Amino acid sequence: MRVRVRFEKNGIMRYVGHLDLMRFFQKAVKRANLPIRYSEGFNPHQIMSFASPLGVGLTSEGEYMEDKLGSKVKYELDPNDDLSNGDEVTLSWKVKTDSIKKKYGVTILAEDKTFTVADLEEAEAFDPFEDIEVSFTGVDGDGQIDYEIVNERDVYDDFSFSADSTYYLSEGDKVTVTFAPYMNEEDLKEYCAREYGIIPTQVEKEYTVEGLGHYVTDASEVTEASLEDVIADCKEVVEDDANLSNNETITAINYQGIYIMSTGDASDGDEAYLVFEINVDVKNGDSDETDQLTYYTYVELYDLAINTENKCSYRGVYGTTYNRIDFDTLDTTFYYYGFETFIRGRKRL
Repeated sequence: MRVRVRFEKNGIMRYVGHLDLMRFFQKAVKRANLPIRYSEGFNPHQIMSFASPLGVGLTSEGEYMEDKLGSKVKYELDPNDDLSNGDEVTLSWKVKTDSIKKKYGVTILAEDKTFTVADLEEAEAFDPFEDIEVSFTGVDGDGQIDYEIVNERDVYDDFSFSADSTYYLSEGDKVTVTFAPYMNEEDLKEYCAREYGIIPTQVEKEYTVEGLGHYVTDASEVTEASLEDVIADCKEVVEDDANLSNNETITAINYQGIYIMSTGDASDGDEAYLVFEINVDVKNGDSDETDQLTYYTYVELYDLAINTENKCSYRGVYGTTYNRIDFDTLDTTFYYYGFETFIRGRKRL
Protein backbone atom coordinates (compact mmCIF):
# COMPACT_ATOMS: atom_id res chain seq x y z
CA MET A 1 0.00 0.00 0.00
CA ARG A 2 1.24 3.50 -0.85
CA VAL A 3 1.09 6.08 1.95
CA ARG A 4 1.44 9.82 1.33
CA VAL A 5 2.74 11.91 4.25
CA ARG A 6 2.43 15.69 4.55
CA PHE A 7 4.88 17.44 6.86
CA GLU A 8 6.20 20.89 7.68
CA LYS A 9 9.81 22.01 7.51
CA ASN A 10 10.60 25.06 9.59
CA GLY A 11 12.61 26.30 12.53
CA ILE A 12 16.14 24.96 12.74
CA MET A 13 15.20 22.14 10.33
CA ARG A 14 15.25 24.65 7.47
CA TYR A 15 19.04 24.36 7.50
CA VAL A 16 18.91 20.59 6.90
CA GLY A 17 19.61 19.67 3.26
CA HIS A 18 17.42 17.38 1.20
CA LEU A 19 19.68 14.31 1.39
CA ASP A 20 20.01 14.64 5.18
CA LEU A 21 16.24 15.00 5.41
CA MET A 22 15.81 11.72 3.49
CA ARG A 23 18.23 9.97 5.85
CA PHE A 24 16.27 11.39 8.82
CA PHE A 25 13.00 9.84 7.65
CA GLN A 26 14.67 6.56 6.73
CA LYS A 27 16.10 6.24 10.23
CA ALA A 28 12.81 7.30 11.82
CA VAL A 29 10.86 4.68 9.88
CA LYS A 30 13.41 2.00 10.71
CA ARG A 31 13.51 2.92 14.42
CA ALA A 32 9.69 2.91 14.59
CA ASN A 33 9.81 -0.57 13.04
CA LEU A 34 7.14 0.36 10.47
CA PRO A 35 6.39 -2.31 7.81
CA ILE A 36 7.88 -0.35 4.93
CA ARG A 37 8.72 -2.15 1.71
CA TYR A 38 12.31 -2.56 0.53
CA SER A 39 13.65 -2.82 -2.99
CA GLU A 40 14.96 -6.15 -4.26
CA GLY A 41 18.57 -6.94 -5.07
CA PHE A 42 21.95 -7.08 -3.35
CA ASN A 43 21.57 -3.69 -1.70
CA PRO A 44 17.89 -3.31 -0.66
CA HIS A 45 16.74 0.15 0.39
CA GLN A 46 13.49 1.62 1.61
CA ILE A 47 10.98 2.52 -1.12
CA MET A 48 10.44 6.16 -0.32
CA SER A 49 10.05 9.20 -2.58
CA PHE A 50 9.89 12.93 -1.95
CA ALA A 51 8.51 15.90 -3.83
CA SER A 52 10.88 18.49 -5.33
CA PRO A 53 13.71 19.38 -2.92
CA LEU A 54 13.28 22.51 -0.85
CA GLY A 55 16.25 24.86 -0.88
CA VAL A 56 18.40 25.12 2.25
CA GLY A 57 17.22 27.97 4.48
CA LEU A 58 13.64 27.91 3.13
CA THR A 59 10.61 26.87 5.15
CA SER A 60 7.44 25.12 4.02
CA GLU A 61 4.10 24.12 5.50
CA GLY A 62 3.34 21.56 2.80
CA GLU A 63 6.11 19.05 2.02
CA TYR A 64 5.22 15.56 0.84
CA MET A 65 6.73 12.10 0.73
CA GLU A 66 5.37 8.70 -0.26
CA ASP A 67 6.17 5.32 1.29
CA LYS A 68 5.19 1.82 0.28
CA LEU A 69 4.11 -0.38 3.18
CA GLY A 70 4.36 -4.15 3.17
CA SER A 71 1.64 -6.71 2.53
CA LYS A 72 0.11 -6.50 6.04
CA VAL A 73 -2.13 -3.60 5.00
CA LYS A 74 -4.03 -3.72 1.69
CA TYR A 75 -7.12 -2.11 0.25
CA GLU A 76 -9.41 -2.64 -2.71
CA LEU A 77 -11.71 -0.31 -4.66
CA ASP A 78 -14.71 -1.89 -6.36
CA PRO A 79 -15.45 -0.90 -9.01
CA ASN A 80 -12.39 1.12 -10.02
CA ASP A 81 -12.99 1.83 -13.71
CA ASP A 82 -15.79 2.66 -16.20
CA LEU A 83 -17.21 5.05 -13.60
CA SER A 84 -19.94 7.63 -14.14
CA ASN A 85 -21.42 10.32 -11.93
CA GLY A 86 -23.75 8.71 -9.38
CA ASP A 87 -21.97 5.35 -9.26
CA GLU A 88 -21.02 3.97 -5.85
CA VAL A 89 -17.49 2.77 -5.09
CA THR A 90 -16.66 0.66 -2.04
CA LEU A 91 -13.28 0.94 -0.31
CA SER A 92 -12.48 -2.38 1.41
CA TRP A 93 -9.53 -2.88 3.77
CA LYS A 94 -7.58 -6.10 4.29
CA VAL A 95 -5.48 -5.67 7.45
CA LYS A 96 -3.56 -8.39 9.29
CA THR A 97 -4.39 -6.89 12.68
CA ASP A 98 -3.13 -9.80 14.81
CA SER A 99 0.22 -9.92 13.03
CA ILE A 100 0.68 -6.14 13.23
CA LYS A 101 -0.25 -6.02 16.94
CA LYS A 102 2.12 -8.86 17.76
CA LYS A 103 5.08 -7.36 15.91
CA TYR A 104 4.55 -3.61 16.40
CA GLY A 105 2.35 -3.43 19.46
CA VAL A 106 -0.32 -1.34 17.74
CA THR A 107 -3.88 -1.99 16.61
CA ILE A 108 -4.99 -0.68 13.24
CA LEU A 109 -8.67 0.14 12.90
CA ALA A 110 -9.84 0.04 9.27
CA GLU A 111 -13.46 0.48 8.28
CA ASP A 112 -14.94 -0.16 4.84
CA LYS A 113 -16.57 2.87 3.29
CA THR A 114 -18.73 3.62 0.26
CA PHE A 115 -18.24 6.74 -1.88
CA THR A 116 -20.53 8.24 -4.51
CA VAL A 117 -18.85 9.33 -7.74
CA ALA A 118 -19.38 13.02 -8.47
CA ASP A 119 -17.92 15.98 -10.38
CA LEU A 120 -16.70 13.94 -13.35
CA GLU A 121 -16.64 15.90 -16.60
CA GLU A 122 -19.28 14.78 -19.07
CA ALA A 123 -17.81 13.34 -22.28
CA GLU A 124 -18.74 15.23 -25.44
CA ALA A 125 -20.71 13.28 -28.04
CA PHE A 126 -19.45 13.59 -31.61
CA ASP A 127 -20.40 12.13 -34.97
CA PRO A 128 -17.19 11.11 -36.78
CA PHE A 129 -19.02 11.14 -40.11
CA GLU A 130 -19.64 14.87 -39.77
CA ASP A 131 -15.86 15.25 -39.79
CA ILE A 132 -15.31 13.66 -43.22
CA GLU A 133 -16.28 14.45 -46.79
CA VAL A 134 -17.17 11.38 -48.85
CA SER A 135 -17.07 11.53 -52.65
CA PHE A 136 -17.23 9.08 -55.54
CA THR A 137 -14.96 9.39 -58.56
CA GLY A 138 -14.45 7.49 -61.77
CA VAL A 139 -17.02 6.07 -64.14
CA ASP A 140 -20.07 3.89 -63.71
CA GLY A 141 -18.87 0.32 -63.11
CA ASP A 142 -15.34 1.43 -62.35
CA GLY A 143 -15.86 4.06 -59.67
CA GLN A 144 -14.13 4.43 -56.33
CA ILE A 145 -14.85 6.05 -52.99
CA ASP A 146 -12.71 8.80 -51.51
CA TYR A 147 -13.00 10.40 -48.08
CA GLU A 148 -11.15 13.29 -46.50
CA ILE A 149 -11.06 14.35 -42.84
CA VAL A 150 -12.14 18.00 -42.76
CA ASN A 151 -12.36 18.52 -38.98
CA GLU A 152 -9.05 17.79 -37.31
CA ARG A 153 -9.45 16.05 -33.96
CA ASP A 154 -6.69 14.38 -31.96
CA VAL A 155 -8.66 11.13 -32.03
CA TYR A 156 -7.92 10.80 -35.76
CA ASP A 157 -4.25 10.37 -34.92
CA ASP A 158 -5.22 6.98 -33.47
CA PHE A 159 -8.17 5.91 -35.61
CA SER A 160 -9.16 6.16 -39.26
CA PHE A 161 -12.02 5.16 -41.57
CA SER A 162 -12.48 2.15 -43.82
CA ALA A 163 -15.02 1.22 -46.52
CA ASP A 164 -16.31 -2.28 -47.18
CA SER A 165 -16.12 -1.61 -50.96
CA THR A 166 -13.59 0.78 -52.44
CA TYR A 167 -13.21 0.09 -56.17
CA TYR A 168 -15.29 -1.02 -59.17
CA LEU A 169 -18.37 0.79 -57.94
CA SER A 170 -21.55 1.39 -59.95
CA GLU A 171 -24.30 3.98 -59.62
CA GLY A 172 -26.68 3.02 -56.81
CA ASP A 173 -24.27 0.68 -54.99
CA LYS A 174 -24.32 0.77 -51.18
CA VAL A 175 -21.03 1.34 -49.38
CA THR A 176 -20.61 1.10 -45.60
CA VAL A 177 -17.90 3.28 -44.05
CA THR A 178 -16.66 2.33 -40.58
CA PHE A 179 -14.84 4.46 -38.04
CA ALA A 180 -12.05 2.58 -36.20
CA PRO A 181 -12.92 -0.72 -37.93
CA TYR A 182 -10.49 -2.85 -35.95
CA MET A 183 -11.86 -2.00 -32.50
CA ASN A 184 -14.92 -3.19 -30.61
CA GLU A 185 -17.52 -0.40 -30.34
CA GLU A 186 -17.76 -0.47 -26.54
CA ASP A 187 -13.98 -0.54 -26.14
CA LEU A 188 -13.73 2.32 -28.62
CA LYS A 189 -16.19 4.48 -26.68
CA GLU A 190 -14.37 3.77 -23.42
CA TYR A 191 -10.98 4.61 -24.96
CA CYS A 192 -12.22 7.82 -26.60
CA ALA A 193 -13.87 8.99 -23.37
CA ARG A 194 -10.77 8.26 -21.31
CA GLU A 195 -8.16 9.65 -23.69
CA TYR A 196 -10.02 12.47 -25.48
CA GLY A 197 -13.16 13.24 -23.45
CA ILE A 198 -15.41 12.46 -26.43
CA ILE A 199 -17.69 9.56 -27.37
CA PRO A 200 -18.66 8.65 -30.97
CA THR A 201 -22.42 8.57 -31.54
CA GLN A 202 -22.07 6.08 -34.40
CA VAL A 203 -19.26 4.02 -35.91
CA GLU A 204 -20.88 2.94 -39.20
CA LYS A 205 -22.70 4.81 -41.94
CA GLU A 206 -24.05 3.67 -45.29
CA TYR A 207 -23.57 5.77 -48.43
CA THR A 208 -25.17 5.43 -51.86
CA VAL A 209 -22.85 5.68 -54.85
CA GLU A 210 -23.89 8.57 -57.08
CA GLY A 211 -22.46 11.15 -59.40
CA LEU A 212 -20.20 8.80 -61.36
CA GLY A 213 -19.52 9.90 -64.90
CA HIS A 214 -17.83 8.60 -68.02
CA TYR A 215 -14.35 8.59 -69.51
CA VAL A 216 -13.39 11.68 -71.48
CA THR A 217 -12.81 10.74 -75.14
CA ASP A 218 -12.75 14.22 -76.67
CA ALA A 219 -11.16 17.45 -75.49
CA SER A 220 -14.36 19.34 -76.28
CA GLU A 221 -16.06 17.58 -73.34
CA VAL A 222 -14.00 19.47 -70.76
CA THR A 223 -13.35 23.09 -69.86
CA GLU A 224 -10.78 24.78 -67.69
CA ALA A 225 -13.45 25.08 -64.99
CA SER A 226 -14.28 21.36 -65.05
CA LEU A 227 -10.55 20.59 -64.91
CA GLU A 228 -9.89 22.95 -61.97
CA ASP A 229 -8.89 20.27 -59.43
CA VAL A 230 -6.96 18.28 -62.05
CA ILE A 231 -5.03 21.37 -63.14
CA ALA A 232 -4.10 22.14 -59.51
CA ASP A 233 -2.71 18.60 -59.10
CA CYS A 234 -0.78 18.85 -62.37
CA LYS A 235 0.83 22.12 -61.30
CA GLU A 236 2.20 20.36 -58.24
CA VAL A 237 3.60 17.63 -60.49
CA VAL A 238 5.29 20.26 -62.67
CA GLU A 239 6.88 21.94 -59.65
CA ASP A 240 8.09 18.62 -58.22
CA ASP A 241 9.55 17.43 -61.54
CA ALA A 242 11.25 20.77 -62.29
CA ASN A 243 13.94 20.07 -59.66
CA LEU A 244 15.25 23.64 -59.68
CA SER A 245 18.38 24.96 -58.01
CA ASN A 246 18.55 27.88 -55.58
CA ASN A 247 19.26 30.18 -58.55
CA GLU A 248 15.99 29.29 -60.30
CA THR A 249 12.48 30.34 -59.32
CA ILE A 250 9.21 29.45 -61.01
CA THR A 251 7.14 32.63 -61.24
CA ALA A 252 4.10 31.26 -63.07
CA ILE A 253 2.56 28.01 -64.32
CA ASN A 254 -0.18 28.72 -66.83
CA TYR A 255 -2.57 26.11 -68.21
CA GLN A 256 -2.60 26.11 -72.04
CA GLY A 257 -4.87 23.27 -73.09
CA ILE A 258 -5.47 19.53 -73.23
CA TYR A 259 -4.96 16.73 -75.73
CA ILE A 260 -6.83 13.41 -75.57
CA MET A 261 -5.25 10.30 -77.09
CA SER A 262 -8.46 8.34 -77.63
CA THR A 263 -8.84 4.66 -78.48
CA GLY A 264 -12.44 5.24 -79.50
CA ASP A 265 -13.68 2.80 -76.86
CA ALA A 266 -15.79 4.64 -74.27
CA SER A 267 -15.50 1.71 -71.85
CA ASP A 268 -11.76 2.23 -71.48
CA GLY A 269 -9.99 5.32 -70.23
CA ASP A 270 -7.75 7.33 -72.52
CA GLU A 271 -4.50 9.17 -72.01
CA ALA A 272 -4.77 12.92 -71.47
CA TYR A 273 -2.00 15.50 -71.85
CA LEU A 274 -2.41 18.81 -70.01
CA VAL A 275 -0.04 21.45 -71.38
CA PHE A 276 1.47 24.24 -69.27
CA GLU A 277 3.55 27.34 -69.89
CA ILE A 278 6.32 27.72 -67.30
CA ASN A 279 7.93 31.08 -66.49
CA VAL A 280 11.25 30.91 -64.65
CA ASP A 281 13.55 33.59 -63.23
CA VAL A 282 17.21 32.53 -63.50
CA LYS A 283 19.84 34.24 -61.36
CA ASN A 284 23.30 34.79 -62.92
CA GLY A 285 25.86 33.49 -60.45
CA ASP A 286 26.41 35.70 -57.41
CA SER A 287 25.07 38.84 -59.09
CA ASP A 288 21.58 40.25 -58.65
CA GLU A 289 20.89 40.08 -62.39
CA THR A 290 18.22 37.65 -63.53
CA ASP A 291 17.10 36.27 -66.86
CA GLN A 292 13.57 35.20 -67.71
CA LEU A 293 12.86 31.90 -69.42
CA THR A 294 9.63 30.52 -70.79
CA TYR A 295 9.22 26.88 -71.75
CA TYR A 296 6.38 24.40 -72.15
CA THR A 297 5.73 20.99 -70.69
CA TYR A 298 2.87 18.57 -70.25
CA VAL A 299 1.56 16.24 -67.57
CA GLU A 300 0.30 12.88 -68.81
CA LEU A 301 -2.73 11.40 -67.03
CA TYR A 302 -4.70 8.23 -67.56
CA ASP A 303 -8.38 7.42 -67.14
CA LEU A 304 -9.59 11.03 -67.14
CA ALA A 305 -13.31 11.08 -66.32
CA ILE A 306 -16.03 13.70 -65.99
CA ASN A 307 -19.01 13.26 -63.67
CA THR A 308 -22.59 14.47 -63.67
CA GLU A 309 -21.59 17.66 -61.84
CA ASN A 310 -19.16 18.50 -64.65
CA LYS A 311 -16.11 17.84 -62.46
CA CYS A 312 -13.12 15.89 -63.73
CA SER A 313 -11.09 13.24 -61.96
CA TYR A 314 -8.37 10.82 -63.00
CA ARG A 315 -6.94 7.53 -61.88
CA GLY A 316 -3.22 8.27 -62.05
CA VAL A 317 -0.29 10.29 -63.42
CA TYR A 318 2.42 9.05 -65.77
CA GLY A 319 4.50 12.22 -65.35
CA THR A 320 6.02 14.93 -67.51
CA THR A 321 8.12 14.84 -70.66
CA TYR A 322 11.71 13.58 -70.86
CA ASN A 323 12.56 16.03 -73.64
CA ARG A 324 15.42 18.25 -72.50
CA ILE A 325 16.17 21.85 -73.46
CA ASP A 326 19.17 23.96 -72.45
CA PHE A 327 19.20 27.61 -71.48
CA ASP A 328 22.53 29.47 -71.46
CA THR A 329 23.24 32.44 -69.20
CA LEU A 330 26.49 34.41 -68.95
CA ASP A 331 28.25 31.81 -66.85
CA THR A 332 25.95 28.79 -66.49
CA THR A 333 23.85 26.43 -68.58
CA PHE A 334 20.50 25.44 -67.10
CA TYR A 335 18.40 22.61 -68.45
CA TYR A 336 14.72 21.82 -68.23
CA TYR A 337 12.43 19.01 -69.24
CA GLY A 338 10.05 20.53 -71.74
CA PHE A 339 9.84 22.32 -75.09
CA GLU A 340 10.78 25.79 -76.30
CA THR A 341 7.50 26.21 -78.21
CA PHE A 342 3.97 24.89 -78.08
CA ILE A 343 1.81 24.30 -81.16
CA ARG A 344 -1.96 24.30 -80.77
CA GLY A 345 -3.48 23.01 -83.99
CA ARG A 346 -1.45 24.75 -86.68
CA LYS A 347 -0.80 27.90 -84.71
CA ARG A 348 2.64 28.25 -83.18
CA LEU A 349 2.55 29.95 -79.77
